[in-house]
Amino acid sequence: MDAMRPDQDFPTEPAFEDVLANVLSTHRISSGIWDCVAPPAPWAVRVDHSPANIFLHVVVRGACCIKVDNHDDAHLLAGDVVFLPRGTGHIIASSLDADPIPLDTLMANSTAAANTSTNRGAKGRPRDISGSAELICGTYLLNDSEPHPVLGLLPERLIISARETDADHAIIDLISLLHREINQAKPGVRTVVPNLLEVLFVLCVRRWAQVQPIGRAGWLGALQDRRLAGVLAALHAKPGHGWTLNTLARHAGMSPATLKRQFSQSVGEPPLTYLRRIRLERAGQALRSSVRSIAEIASESGYTSEFAFSRAFKAHYQMSPGRYRDQRRNAAGG
Repeated sequence: MDAMRPDQDFPTEPAFEDVLANVLSTHRISSGIWDCVAPPAPWAVRVDHSPANIFLHVVVRGACCIKVDNHDDAHLLAGDVVFLPRGTGHIIASSLDADPIPLDTLMANSTAAANTSTNRGAKGRPRDISGSAELICGTYLLNDSEPHPVLGLLPERLIISARETDADHAIIDLISLLHREINQAKPGVRTVVPNLLEVLFVLCVRRWAQVQPIGRAGWLGALQDRRLAGVLAALHAKPGHGWTLNTLARHAGMSPATLKRQFSQSVGEPPLTYLRRIRLERAGQALRSSVRSIAEIASESGYTSEFAFSRAFKAHYQMSPGRYRDQRRNAAGG
């Protein structure tokens, strides 16, 4: 076991942070390009694989189909939301027999047809083709080269069906607002739409996690259990604290053995293994984004010595903290 600070009593009123918000604030995802398109049938759009992006398609009107690499074709109806969390290449079309064109070409054609001179991201009203499907298409950009703790839990193709969006009024209302904002292109649209897209991502992730069986959604699924959610909140709020299995179990109102078993079943690893991982992930981010010394980062991460931290860090990243910092700075041009 890593050399960590001695055990301390659990704080009497720990900060119960929103774990998902905590993770997303640490591992930022921002919206990239977006548009509302209504191509005349038959049409097909090709989107090439891009691991630095998340792709989004929302069917606002009509129907279409999507073909994702290594997956069966899926028929999409109005109200369906599709995310490709790993940037997987795909074709979305009125008919998969149609010759696909690149998504950028479709967006450019939509802009020209709408007779707008605004930049990408403020398109104006799309062509109104009777009987055609209308979609909101967009991308999200990953702001970090390291694996994302949310995206790694999601399936390669995530579809939130119209039935689910109808049941979740927040999602359907947000789609309606997003559609109006893009089409009307009012002042401030390039501020409003990216923020709405980020909210849509969070709502859909939350909805997906709520319906997964135990163990299928990792720590996201464990948030549905109030006691496990409390443990996760404590670990994320104070990862450098001297947590032990006993203090966490007392906080959750469970025996240590029960906590370890239920946490492992839901999250996929024991509590202290999970804690070690988020400590090292945050330490990695600190090394990439700050000039704090390795000793300072080690202490903030809950390690009693720089040696113990370096040993754990190397086991996780397969390189020393100093080499990791140098490599990431060189890769970023810094």
